[in-house]
Amino acid sequence: MLKIIYRFVPIYISICVLAGCEINSIEDVAIIQIAGYDYIDEEKFRGTVSVPEFSRFETGSTTSEKYFTATGETLKEIHAKLQGKSSKPLIHGKVTVNLYNEELAENDISFLLDNLLRDASIGREVYLAVVDGSSKNMIETEYSESERTARYINGIIKNNIEENFPTTNLHDFSYAYNAEGMDGFLPLLKRYSDHIDIQGIAFFKKGRFVHTVPFSDSFVFKIMKENMKRGNRKIEYENHDYIIENIGSGVKYHVVRKMEDPKFRVEINLDGILNETTRFKLPQDPKFLTKLEGKLEKDLEEDCLNMLEEFKEKNIDPIGFGNVLKSRVRGFDYDHWKEIYPSADIEVDVNVEILETGITS
Repeated sequence: MLKIIYRFVPIYISICVLAGCEINSIEDVAIIQIAGYDYIDEEKFRGTVSVPEFSRFETGSTTSEKYFTATGETLKEIHAKLQGKSSKPLIHGKVTVNLYNEELAENDISFLLDNLLRDASIGREVYLAVVDGSSKNMIETEYSESERTARYINGIIKNNIEENFPTTNLHDFSYAYNAEGMDGFLPLLKRYSDHIDIQGIAFFKKGRFVHTVPFSDSFVFKIMKENMKRGNRKIEYENHDYIIENIGSGVKYHVVRKMEDPKFRVEINLDGILNETTRFKLPQDPKFLTKLEGKLEKDLEEDCLNMLEEFKEKNIDPIGFGNVLKSRVRGFDYDHWKEIYPSADIEVDVNVEILETGITS
């Protein structure tokens, strides 16, 4: 008998808890899925949100989107004004994308990031992005009759992260923001008449947008930043173009010399497939693939070193060399590291192995 009673206790408790919870229908609330912020002046900024409107008769089917915009000096003021314009409570828990226009990002988005991190209802996998232009216009443009703007932008970022673009979301950015010896980065988006493109990578110094590299160089940054399973790279060799598909790359950071005269070696190992070329047939030279591997290694090493020099000139460390050094040195002095980072010696060693051609030779 006791076993039967114990078996039903959890069910009874669950019923009691659920009975005490207030459950809102999606028809009774306005669920914010994307929010954007634009710089107005030194004192004010503008917030824009988009909420899906659901059919009264077919609960769950989206019929349209509704937009709310307000201007204020603080985020709380803007949110209060947005609530005042909505006939239903605005709910933030389903936000998937937050946008910041370039001018606002250049003036620091730390206070907006802090608000996101303090809201326990918002997941850490929210995508953040910088907008070339107006985030309001980007949100309010209709791109597809069958796909909401939040889902569309979310898909663009997620799809490119699976390819050439480095991994980034609220969790990653906040980690870099709070870490000693590491700086964050976000996608840089641009709206065209009927679509959105990733223009490049926006690099930050804490909460301030200070540097960018074009999307065409995102593969170079990604192979230095993280292990990859996909992506591709075009190289030119003997007046022909070749596309190398990355099927697996890994990166390791070696501290050759420590705090007083730091030196790092970035070791990148890449396995790839030759899957496209402008040649009608591949050369009969038995050493052709070895030469192609050498050319790609040289190109990537040069591109990586050039990019690292740009980072040092801007005094940003998105790779996180300072964070690597901190984990391997006792008594790490962050203030001293900031002074010596621009002169730190960094080597890049790329090893490429083309496993197959994947095309008719």
